[in-house]
Amino acid sequence: MVREAEKREGIKQPAIQSDDQREARVEELNSSVKDHLFASYASGELHTLVAYSDKVVGFVAVLAFTFFVCGTIIASFQFKILGLLGVAVDIGSEGGSLTDYSLFSIVGLISDQAKYIGEVSSYVGLYSLCALFLITTLVVPVIQMMEMLYIWFVPMKLKTLERHLVAFEICQAWQYCEVYLISILAASLQLGEVSTFFVNDFCGSLDYLFAFAVNYGLLELEDSQCFYVDPALKDGFYLLLIACIFLWLFSFIVMKIANIVFEERRDLLIAKSGNDCNANVTDTFTERFFGLGWLLERCEAMDVNVDEDGEDAMGVSFGYPVVPQSMVGKDIQVCAEPSKDVVSVTSD
Repeated sequence: MVREAEKREGIKQPAIQSDDQREARVEELNSSVKDHLFASYASGELHTLVAYSDKVVGFVAVLAFTFFVCGTIIASFQFKILGLLGVAVDIGSEGGSLTDYSLFSIVGLISDQAKYIGEVSSYVGLYSLCALFLITTLVVPVIQMMEMLYIWFVPMKLKTLERHLVAFEICQAWQYCEVYLISILAASLQLGEVSTFFVNDFCGSLDYLFAFAVNYGLLELEDSQCFYVDPALKDGFYLLLIACIFLWLFSFIVMKIANIVFEERRDLLIAKSGNDCNANVTDTFTERFFGLGWLLERCEAMDVNVDEDGEDAMGVSFGYPVVPQSMVGKDIQVCAEPSKDVVSVTSD
């Protein structure tokens, strides 16, 4: 009789669901990382990301992408050929002894080598090398950034979030821009000395001629040798270095928070599927948030009396995916902002 009277008065009645149905609904919750409420940062408190966290993530992502694109287009390093060989090259082609190299120009040189050899095996091998080089140094980092933006902003189910975290780890394993930079740095430090071993060791008998040419202004001092390669870092190297730093910062913020969100949502799922709302959910793991405390702020919580659908008597939803039967009619702690996810439950 009471339930019939409540129905006539328009009071929302909770549907009776089995434990399997409740567990399935928890899995079907769509929630974004940026809107998550953190229950494991401090005991008995809920925390949310600060309002400007989205701007920080977006700003870092834009900077990283911009520096990556510019760094790949602009020359990363240059080689200057000195000595008699460099003078001979400049006589045949003015400025030919100085060559700038960018990521795309390196790919062009490798493909030109395949054309010069003209064999099928050369085309297959060298073009495959070009593709791998471009993918690992440019394409994968861009995909990595897009993946992190998707994880941060797009609401998704728990299992979908797990798949995207795995996809990010795969991208991270194939991101070799740092390797490209290290190889350039190593070449700039070592190539000059190595180049002297090629020819200069056999030109010792010409030292008096070089001294004579320098004294009478026929040769510059740097050209008073047979052969020397003078490597130098260019602007593209520093742009890519800055891009890698921003990518690391972007990954640190987004993926660390995303993994915390995954762990808390997984713990909540385990707790709810066992009808124990406090198991593993209110435990604190402050070390999880190392370096990220500046992005969190305490959430002003309030207690509401909700039904199984996570709605109060007026039908207002507070984001709680499903309330176990044992908690129906008791106080559920929610954030004062209804759009946030609720991950902490308290009862009177």
